Amino acid sequence: MVSANHGQRIHAKGKEALNQIEPFWRLTVSLNDDGPGLSVLPRPDGFMADKMSLFRASRPEDMPHTDEDMKTRYLPAIKNAVPAFVYYLLYEHQIRPELKTDRAGIVAYQHPDLVAELVAESREAIVVDKLYQFYFDGRAPEQRKRPITLQSTRLYEELMTDEAIEKTFGRLKITEQNFGRLLTAISERPIEGAPVSVTKLKTKGKISYRIACNKADGSDTESDGGNPLNNEVEAGRRPSSPLLELLRKRSLIR
Repeated sequence: MVSANHGQRIHAKGKEALNQIEPFWRLTVSLNDDGPGLSVLPRPDGFMADKMSLFRASRPEDMPHTDEDMKTRYLPAIKNAVPAFVYYLLYEHQIRPELKTDRAGIVAYQHPDLVAELVAESREAIVVDKLYQFYFDGRAPEQRKRPITLQSTRLYEELMTDEAIEKTFGRLKITEQNFGRLLTAISERPIEGAPVSVTKLKTKGKISYRIACNKADGSDTESDGGNPLNNEVEAGRRPSSPLLELLRKRSLIR
């Protein structure tokens, strides 16, 4: 595996295989920073908090807009700068002690805006939002106080009777087979500010989930269908949470 094994087996066609080669490589994923793009990544918390870096890339203002300029000016300039950059990395650059780790050599950098958007767009966050919309949104306070306790298959079947939820689950590849795992993940790693909480229960060998509403009423429900997680991720206003503060501290983001 690229992401786990130190030694790799390299076997060229018609050549003898080389075993336990230790190449210097990294697994990268390039995607758009929108809902469908971010949904392919796991939430950057829990056991994934230090296992991936998140960078937001944008086109430099000085990058040429034609292939001719790219080939004749931009790429040659980058190639000419490579030797000096390599020298700097080998002999001058020093990783500060507070940024060193045994796992990857340096703490993971995770762009705070992407973290906020990723948490809001994760499949777990979407499931939490849909559970709230289906069972509690617009209900009387007395109904909100009564939790829903069902097995994952029953919860999934009921949610899929809503056409909008069915389309959302289809887009995110949320199926009856993985829905229970998502509920378990939500119960083990609750999402801060979520409109519902999920508790995993085991009775007589059967697993069920208790869904409880975290809102006493619907006074803070917005026009987008009651999704406070999406409302938090507005331009110029990012949510504050222990996770984000930890990432900002660890990556020296100010």
